[in-house]
Amino acid sequence: FVESGMNAIIMYVGHTVMHKMLPWHWRIGPMNTHFVLLLEATWNTLLWVAIALYLNSIKFYYSL
Repeated sequence: FVESGMNAIIMYVGHTVMHKMLPWHWRIGPMNTHFVLLLEATWNTLLWVAIALYLNSIKFYYSL
């Protein structure tokens, strides 16, 4: 997860601000079971790690 830490601000803003705007956010019914919530959280985590790996591969780092 070193790559995620290199762009932590992008990961945080991308997940919190754009959570329901991005096309990979999904809902299955009422989403009231822990298993379905775990699947969604795992899916989101894997996608943001993939974005972090991509940003690292093109050598894009954002910091304050």
